[in-house]
Amino acid sequence: MAVAVPPPRASFCYNPAMLSARVRRFAVATSLACSLGLGCKPNEGPVEPVAEPVSAAGVVVGDGEVVRVSHPAQMLPRDTQFVAWVAGADRLAEVFDRDGLAAKFPSEFEAARAEMVGEIGVDLLDPGAYAAAGIDSKGRMGAALISTRDGVVAFFFTLADAGKFKARLREVAAHHKEELAERQVGPSTVLSDARGQWRGGFVLRDDLAMFVTQANPDEGVRDYAEAVANIDPRQSLAASVEYRKALGGLRDSDAMAFFNPALLVADELAQEDARDSVDNNWAETALTEAKARDASADEIAELERQRDEMRVWDEQRVVRAAAGRELVEKLVDGIEGVGVALSVKRTGPVLDGQIVLREGAFLRQLIGVVPEGMSLPKALNGEPLLMWGGRVDVDAALELVELLARSEGASIHDASIQAEKAMLGINPTTDLQPLLTGEAMLAVTLEAPVDYAHLDELAKQIGFTLQLKIKDPAKVEALLAKIDKSATLAGFALSKKNGAYEFSVPRFRTMRAVVAGDSLLVTTDAGLAGRLATGVEGSMRRDTHPAGPYHVLTLPNVGGVWSTNLGYIAGFFVTGFASSSMAVFHDSAVDGGPSWSEVEKSRMSRAAKQKKKALDAAESNVEKAVAAFTGAQTKMMADGVLALGTTAFVVQPNTRGFSLAGGQFIGADSLGGVVDAMLTMIAHEASGTDRGALTSAENERDQLSRDYRALRIKDWERANKGGRGKSKVKTGKPVKRKSAKSAKSAGNG
Repeated sequence: MAVAVPPPRASFCYNPAMLSARVRRFAVATSLACSLGLGCKPNEGPVEPVAEPVSAAGVVVGDGEVVRVSHPAQMLPRDTQFVAWVAGADRLAEVFDRDGLAAKFPSEFEAARAEMVGEIGVDLLDPGAYAAAGIDSKGRMGAALISTRDGVVAFFFTLADAGKFKARLREVAAHHKEELAERQVGPSTVLSDARGQWRGGFVLRDDLAMFVTQANPDEGVRDYAEAVANIDPRQSLAASVEYRKALGGLRDSDAMAFFNPALLVADELAQEDARDSVDNNWAETALTEAKARDASADEIAELERQRDEMRVWDEQRVVRAAAGRELVEKLVDGIEGVGVALSVKRTGPVLDGQIVLREGAFLRQLIGVVPEGMSLPKALNGEPLLMWGGRVDVDAALELVELLARSEGASIHDASIQAEKAMLGINPTTDLQPLLTGEAMLAVTLEAPVDYAHLDELAKQIGFTLQLKIKDPAKVEALLAKIDKSATLAGFALSKKNGAYEFSVPRFRTMRAVVAGDSLLVTTDAGLAGRLATGVEGSMRRDTHPAGPYHVLTLPNVGGVWSTNLGYIAGFFVTGFASSSMAVFHDSAVDGGPSWSEVEKSRMSRAAKQKKKALDAAESNVEKAVAAFTGAQTKMMADGVLALGTTAFVVQPNTRGFSLAGGQFIGADSLGGVVDAMLTMIAHEASGTDRGALTSAENERDQLSRDYRALRIKDWERANKGGRGKSKVKTGKPVKRKSAKSAKSAGNG
């Protein structure tokens, strides 16, 4: 039932340690494990409401009939902010090839099984073990965020045998020396901590079980477990207009989700209001205390100065917070709900969804449509790494940018003036903005296969393009000429070549600013302007693997497109250069002897020259071994992360708001193949890449370094003592430091 929301409270920080962790692990681990993948297809779609009267407490009145629940959404309050479910450990095992993975990684599966059985008594990776715990391995499972303010999260799953499930819960509690109390609440059975040390509980109703955790223990906060147990399905989330609109029309799929961003934002803003109500001017308090104890005039004057600074800072903070609040309220205003359905295909999860908007919603004004689809992907070369674009109303977009700037204590006007004075020679707001149509696209591409043995040259293979559709090419050409006269573009020196304005970006590539038909391009691709003007296709269609993202990026009637190659981006983060070391020596005296710089000034003997030549060759061998080791290690890690593939989807305006289409296009034969690649990478990382050749080269170099040091010290002794007497200089061992040619370690380096 819909229950009145209590007044805003102090900031909520979710702390699972506040709850009895061990007794909850059975339900939490069950739900989380099943939610990691995509489960069986639900048997039903969104639940239709039944118009029957209910009392204020949510209990059915009239004929006294108790409505049976068959869907988790029927047990959730109307103001639930997010819910997602999958269904079935059986389907989960099928999708991820559980049996194949268990056979290939027996030790990893055995370790996970032992941990879960020891803690909760069930091997969650084995669908056959669910029946023993009373859980239906073919039923819906998932999680819901009910309230961020009160820290309420629910995990739910379908029961095959409530008696077995309760018995297993009690066994787990007893194993951890805890006890569950059972009580009847309306049509539900509730099991909770008998000692009352944590709020929440297990709610069992019909064939569903819902574990409700509640982190906020304050007095006056409603007991959400009680609310869930006593809820009338006809007044639940499943019966709400927002839920039904968001999921209505979406086909039953392997996984589904509902999100109400307006409720989530309202909850967050209520918490922000509660925080703002607290007086944070510590200097004001300190000043009052200082005056009460007759502090010195200097101390009082200093505290008054700090108080005034705090007041100014607080006034500025209030202004910034108001702008930030207006920004998020604009974005979510009018959103009734977001519904998403995922179906697992061979190429990965396919997304189908919708954002339902009221008339007058700001997003309807902001996002336009490109009937023919985005033109840039068709003309680009290379494989897409990042592709973001679409069409917006320029004035509406500037509203958002201005609010964003004000939330940071700045403004578009001031930034434009600074750009005009310091960098561009033009005012972006007054000179460029009126010439833009609102259609734009940003593209980062990989123009050649990665050479893992020469990652220091990766920047040469990365392409960058910014495309802005323009209203008047001639006026934009004039603006570029004006920028050219100021000699810089965003601080980079310009030179005009073949009708384009070129500038070099340090440690990257040469960029070109050029007008091509109805587009202003800033790009590394010298041939792009010509291909766009003539309609010649680039290589992206052929280079994109798998091909799905390209087809999504070129769909017609789009308001926005988004593509991110998770594999390569993850690879760039988790890989790096293996580090070696080279022999160097402290420039300081040893036992009263000379510094190393003094030793190096002495005349070099023939033996030392020969040793130095051998040392230089050994150092070169080390650098080659470092490159080989780095390439092997990076390639091994890349093979794992590249299986993640690419996320690509489009937003398409329609009469109800926006539809969503796309998916995750994986770089493996199946989702099981993705897990296989990741586990293989982890196993290789744990065992370490073979670095025998590198170690051998380092050892040879280090020995030559010690020999060279000894010879150079003898040279110094000969020059300063004529080779007579005992030297005070000790040869010792060289001190190692990271090679100047080596970057940070990539794990085992």
